[in-house]
Amino acid sequence: MHFFQKPHSIRYQVSLLAALAIGLFATISTQATAQTFEVNGSGILTGVDGVVVDGSNYNVTFVAGSCISVFNGCTSNSDFTFGESGAYDASSALVSILSGGYVNSAFPSGIVDGASQSDNILTPYGISCSQVCVFNAVVEPSSSFGPAAYSVPSSSIIYSDGSATAYAVWSVPEPWTIMLFGAGLLGLGFIYRRRNVKITSA
Repeated sequence: MHFFQKPHSIRYQVSLLAALAIGLFATISTQATAQTFEVNGSGILTGVDGVVVDGSNYNVTFVAGSCISVFNGCTSNSDFTFGESGAYDASSALVSILSGGYVNSAFPSGIVDGASQSDNILTPYGISCSQVCVFNAVVEPSSSFGPAAYSVPSSSIIYSDGSATAYAVWSVPEPWTIMLFGAGLLGLGFIYRRRNVKITSA
């Protein structure tokens, strides 16, 4: 008996691979919803994984620098993950997560660069001339405020009070790739099945 030579067995294998891929995606996606602090060797918080914004899961990394250096030149609204309402919701999620400020034992050395004063975590959503529109989840010792909306120069960010500033870079976790792979396998199985039906009925 040559199992792999039978048409129905090939369809079965494709369907099985698709089911496994989607099952793996569901497992990883469920695990990814748990919030995880990314802390470097110096005890400084550099990002948060598993941040839920409007029902979707994101990983966020805090990157110090200008909008131009961080966001592909910072020349178009499409350079950013969110529009205005989404950026507000994303910044609100960070305010909630980082509400402990420096008191949070998970990142005892502070956020972004360990500055002794407030840290500014900017989520951009639009460009106006040479200014970038952002929502800021401001984290101060013992308390949090925000999100606050304002504009900052796209080429540089300079604060005279010594506070640290970083952009929040939002990305979709890798499990989406697995889901797309599973969807592709299902599509191949469907195409093969239709093709086989046409050959049989001919």
